[in-house]
Amino acid sequence: MSSFTFSVFDPSNYASFRPTYPPGLLQLVQKYRVNTESTAAPVLPTVALDLGCGTGQVTRVLPKLGFTKVIGADPSHKMVDQARAELSKDGIDSEKIQFSVIRAEEVDSVLAPESVGLITAGVAAHWFDQAKIWPVLSKVLAPGGTVAFWGYGEFRIKDHPEVTPIIKHYRNDPEQLGPFWEQPGRDIVHNHMRAFPFPRSSDWDQASCRRIYFCGDHVPELDLPRYPFQEGELDINNITLNHPDQKEYKTDVILRKRHTWDSLKAYAKTWTALQFYYEKHPEERTKDGRGKEGDIVDRFIGSLEESIGGTEITLEWPLTLLLIKKKMATQTNTEAE
Repeated sequence: MSSFTFSVFDPSNYASFRPTYPPGLLQLVQKYRVNTESTAAPVLPTVALDLGCGTGQVTRVLPKLGFTKVIGADPSHKMVDQARAELSKDGIDSEKIQFSVIRAEEVDSVLAPESVGLITAGVAAHWFDQAKIWPVLSKVLAPGGTVAFWGYGEFRIKDHPEVTPIIKHYRNDPEQLGPFWEQPGRDIVHNHMRAFPFPRSSDWDQASCRRIYFCGDHVPELDLPRYPFQEGELDINNITLNHPDQKEYKTDVILRKRHTWDSLKAYAKTWTALQFYYEKHPEERTKDGRGKEGDIVDRFIGSLEESIGGTEITLEWPLTLLLIKKKMATQTNTEAE
């Protein structure tokens, strides 16, 4: 993503102020992998690939799913440098994890065919070249392996639906940040990845497709059955999540982060659109103050603070998880007969 190349972009802020994926998300991915594997399936590689890994938030957790090697791939040198720094900071065994500066569409140039058992992309898949990515993933993913992509849309403030119009105004209005979001990626996640296509080639098991919306009441236009989400700690030996085996459904919001008004400002400073806005309006960079005296972010935060009051708020993001498996060799052979 081009905004990551700005000299003012600080990946450490990205790591600190963006939301952290809850254990239940990967727990659900793990249950999907286990429940949809056939007893006739070959043993899958214990290698996982995390595309668009950014600061390595997902990469660092994947060894807990039983993978002996995890590769985090991202086209941004800054992001990969930060991912390595976060790895060192957390004291994680770096022998199991490696990072590579490479585009998702090019990973087949450095990975052996069918050498990967799981491919993830957390808030990155909406930037991939759809015509190129699926053939590449089909090359490196082993038969029976899983692809898990997810993305989150515009945040809400928990228990304060009255300020949602303020959020939408500052983020979407043509006079605010609206014109400065990179497309088509922004619209894909803003619309809850509903238009994100699954591959249609014969390499993929169409019956395995899943699209799960962790949106609670935030997306009423989604006319789908809703089930409660039973979240637990990430434990590959105790997969207790009880979720329906349906292609598409809604469940509870699971992506949250507690913020002060100052940390919310720091989070807003990580938005890609803001960097392009500053480029068009350089005078905004010099403004520093609360509310109307400050720049566009200060005005935005000031409006929210004036409406809500207090010192802390909880942000919630509607998140969409997409899952699909590559066909097993036995499935391919049966169809060919």
